[in-house]
Parts: sequence; C-alpha cells; structure tokens
Amino acid sequence: MIRSTIILCSLIIFGIVSSIQAAPLLHKRFAGQGTFYEVGLGACGKVNNDNELVAALSAPQFGSPPNPNNSPFCGRQVRVNGPSGSVTVTLVDRCEACQFGDLDLSPTAFQQIAPLSAGRVQITWDFVGGGGGGGGGATQPQPKPQPQPKPQKPKPKRKPKKPKRKHRKHRHH
Repeated sequence: MIRSTIILCSLIIFGIVSSIQAAPLLHKRFAGQGTFYEVGLGACGKVNNDNELVAALSAPQFGSPPNPNNSPFCGRQVRVNGPSGSVTVTLVDRCEACQFGDLDLSPTAFQQIAPLSAGRVQITWDFVGGGGGGGGGATQPQPKPQPQPKPQKPKPKRKPKKPKRKHRKHRHH
C-alpha cells in the first residue's frame, strides 16, 4: 500500500514538473526542418495513419518521460508554416532523428506546406492555444464547473398600495 502510494506520488510530481518544464516552450516560435514519415503507433500511445494531420516532435523537445503517453506534448496542436502554405497538426509521436525545432509530419500534412518530392523543407511553427495533454489527442474528462450563485439585488421597497377607487356609473335621470 505504501509502495503504491509512493509510486503514484512520484508519477504525479513528474507530471507536474514535466508540465512546468514544457510551459515556456508553449509560447515560442520555432524554426527547423520539416520532413514526413510513415505514421503508425506513436510515442503517445495512439495509432494514427498517413491521412491524418499529425506530426512527431523532435526528441530533444519531446524529452524522455518514463511513460511517453503522459508527455505534456501529446495531443497538443501546432501551426506549421512552410514554403507552400501552412497546416495545423496534432503531436502524436517523438522523432528520434530530428533536431531541436524539427517536425516529422504525416504525408497529408506535409503536402499542405510543400510537395512530397521536396522531402525536406524549412519550416517555422508554434503551439496553438489549448490542446491535448496526454493520451495522444485523447481529452481527459474535466469536472463540470459548479454553478455560482447569482448575486442578489436588493429589492426596491414598495410603497403600500392605495385602495383602488371603484368607478361609479353615473345615472342620468
């Protein structure tokens, strides 16, 4: 029991430290080489295919967490700019051969920024707000926000009602 609690606490602390270490990288623009690869089972633990808009992050940026499925980069979206255009992709894998700033894209994503015949192109990219975290794109259920009580406005004081006058019908004689 104590051993499992220590392991659980260690994993939680690692997750917090990994998230803190990743935070400064989420607000920066990167430059590097863009390539493409045959997509399959990625480091984030999810199977993807060549037709999806996905990418592998360079190993120096992805890091080496004990369980890569819990990397703070898994499921995050990045906007990639290349010679022929730009594309938004989801990070689902780690690219071991990539240098810091490089991305390895699915063929479908690569074709949005350059022809496949180019093979390797200069890119810039940055993180898109929000996005993922763990599970290769799977979103974690979030607790529902509790409704906040509405502030009570003071009710205006009412003046006592005056009795209504009855209209008398006048009879003409």
